[in-house]
Amino acid sequence: MKNKDFGRRSLQLTLSGCLATAVLLAGCTKNEPQPSSQGSSDPYDKLPKTVSVNARDNGNIASEEGNIEENRWTKWINENSGIQVKWIATPPTLAPLIQKLNTLVAAGEGPDLIVEANRPFLSTLVDNGALQPIDEYIDKYSTTYKKYLSEHPELKEWITFDDGKMYLAGVMRTETAGIVHAGFIRQDWLDKLGLKMPTTADELLEVAKAFKDMDPDGNGKADTIGFSFNIPLGLGSPIQGMFDTMADKWNLENGKPTYGALSDRFADSIAFNKRMYEEGLIDKEYLTDKNFERQKQLWVTGKSGIFMGTPGDVYNSYKDLKKNAPTAQLSPIAPVSTKYGKNGYNQGVGLAGNMVGFNKQMKNPKAAVQFLDFMMEKGGFTIANGLENVHYKMSNGVPAPIDPQKNAKELNYAGTYNMLYDNKSTFEDILKNPNPDPIFREIDELKVKAGKVILSVPFHRDFPVLPSNQEFNQTMTAFNALVDPAIAKAVISGGAYTPQMVSEDLKKEWKRLGGDKAEQLMNDYYQKKKATQK
Repeated sequence: MKNKDFGRRSLQLTLSGCLATAVLLAGCTKNEPQPSSQGSSDPYDKLPKTVSVNARDNGNIASEEGNIEENRWTKWINENSGIQVKWIATPPTLAPLIQKLNTLVAAGEGPDLIVEANRPFLSTLVDNGALQPIDEYIDKYSTTYKKYLSEHPELKEWITFDDGKMYLAGVMRTETAGIVHAGFIRQDWLDKLGLKMPTTADELLEVAKAFKDMDPDGNGKADTIGFSFNIPLGLGSPIQGMFDTMADKWNLENGKPTYGALSDRFADSIAFNKRMYEEGLIDKEYLTDKNFERQKQLWVTGKSGIFMGTPGDVYNSYKDLKKNAPTAQLSPIAPVSTKYGKNGYNQGVGLAGNMVGFNKQMKNPKAAVQFLDFMMEKGGFTIANGLENVHYKMSNGVPAPIDPQKNAKELNYAGTYNMLYDNKSTFEDILKNPNPDPIFREIDELKVKAGKVILSVPFHRDFPVLPSNQEFNQTMTAFNALVDPAIAKAVISGGAYTPQMVSEDLKKEWKRLGGDKAEQLMNDYYQKKKATQK
């Protein structure tokens, strides 16, 4: 019984922590600051134009460039926006990022602008009173973003909540910004071992096993592995996507909304993870690898043959990979099929990307709106492409890099500051100006090839936007905190804790946490949405 209970006391402590955080969040946002309007028709004109914003610290800033809080781009933003922006570093992965932001907000130290693409988390902040409506601020102080909103009515359901008010600012993801997950494989290893590109989940495991056992790098040592990942095996992993059972997403099952971690397919996704671990196809330290630094190192040193996760690390490390393994050739892996059919990689085309919430404790929302407009009008493009005639020049109607190596050091890390950017570029644009550097030209060609392969298979997403009901969000938040530890325990426990046991235990926890009510709320939401679409 002890093994079948995946740490219930620990789970209850996790839930207690979530509830305590929610209480703190609600308690810290009762008093909205009221700036003095004495001597001015607009009370915010007398206040300093300062705004704080969170930014993910991806650990990719060269020491001579500075750090996440201060570097050439934070200085450029301050000098050109008319706003003094303070950047607050947050972890690069979702769970620790949410934990840090919750802690900061609960302590009254949260950033003025809270930036995140995960709407359920932002919905929780709305429910707890930590974020404030922004309709009036946008209407009164914005020009550029207000115009964008009028041109993109499809964004409304993402940023508007049940009370009819707008609590978030956001932009829709376009083609090149829509790749969330991807898979890449060492094509040269496939060719050397006489293997074909895997097209099924079983073939993917067989190829990974060959990469581990058949010395694909030819050094006579047993020092290669099958997979590297730069995201957890838990909530929303590419493996769950493969089995069309993303733990943190709702889809229709037999005409009824069903949460991914509760589907009958979920145990099969865990079984796949378990096989990877037990057969040595992934690094044994993967589950405890902070920020996945070791997994990235195994890939870039040419010791792993399949990379799955967010694709940026593949592109950014390509030059180092070629230095360490000059014969390396990469190909994107098209989504593989399982006994349930074929589901695409997680994609964000046509969905909202980053969304920005206004902290209720913010002192100067006028300055915040002006900063949003600056990022939409000028800042976003510059942060993405650099300075004209320094990092790029315009050619064939698109920005062309001048010195890719210079940009790799000075520019690539800046994407973390691009909170709102209407990126209109296409994959075809990338190749309009062939890169003069052969390595960077290969990267561009890989991006285009990968984009076309990934987007060729749709990702199953029946509910892009979820209800913003407080009870619904609290149940999901509490339950989601249990999923990753449960999967990790199953992966390392052999026969003592099977995927089927995980699935059954999670279903019991779902009911204990009020899952039946959450399902009813989700079904009501679905029926209402369906009725409005008739």
